[in-house]
Amino acid sequence: MTTKTDSREIALDVLLEILENGGMSHLVLNQALTKYRYLEKQDRAFITRTVEGTLEYVIQLDAVIDRFSSVKTERQKPLIRTILRMSVYQILYMERVPDPAVCNEAVKLAKKRRFAGLSGFVNAVLRSVAREKETIVFDDPTLRYSVPRWMFAMWEEEYGRETAERIAASFLTERPLTVRCNESRAATGAVTVGLREQGITVKPSELVPGVLELSGYDAPDSIRALADGLVTVQDAASALVGFAAPPKSGDFVLDVCSSPGGKALHAADLLAKSGGEGIVEARD
Repeated sequence: MTTKTDSREIALDVLLEILENGGMSHLVLNQALTKYRYLEKQDRAFITRTVEGTLEYVIQLDAVIDRFSSVKTERQKPLIRTILRMSVYQILYMERVPDPAVCNEAVKLAKKRRFAGLSGFVNAVLRSVAREKETIVFDDPTLRYSVPRWMFAMWEEEYGRETAERIAASFLTERPLTVRCNESRAATGAVTVGLREQGITVKPSELVPGVLELSGYDAPDSIRALADGLVTVQDAASALVGFAAPPKSGDFVLDVCSSPGGKALHAADLLAKSGGEGIVEARD
């Protein structure tokens, strides 16, 4: 039987590895979800949302912590800083988790990780945030959208303030998993039927044919079409390249920035689907 503390501990370890040790977020999170795949679906969903949300809002979260803490985030112990970040995210953005529970579990985490002496500090900061959260306003768009100041300034100079804010806001928009059908192996229609038979919600992309938006699945590695090589994880904008410049038989395709290789694989799939022959070289 798993507990909320189990999930919070896993989320804490994942965030520590990413934020403090420089781990690649998608790899570290996937490794953790694979390791703890025996957990209930809601526990794994909690880990995923806590980790991804904390990473997306970390600039904003630090500003909130600094507002209510006598010790700024940059001077805090890495463990305490991470506990505060993930807990403030839960207080501000996860309505189903009661604020008192977030505070109590954060204190337990600090004590369990041998920082009992700082548990009172953690409790005081989080209860202040919970008490004052309705009054928190972000006039600065870099804090409102949690983007680096230099990046927003670049967008604003290039596109104007209104467009810059739309770009920044788009990064915080939740999106479904997007996959491209490997049509040299199976037609999009057949793949769609198989996905829906598995109980997965499928929506065809409005931008690119053969690209599907998926939701309602348990975990990516539970999607049979993905395990069978019938689909590849790739966003629509990336897949659009192959349709904009489709390779013909006899072509030599050179992908000079091929990591992780979605466009190169798509080019090869398009060649194979057409029955033609060619060469696709992937470099990075």
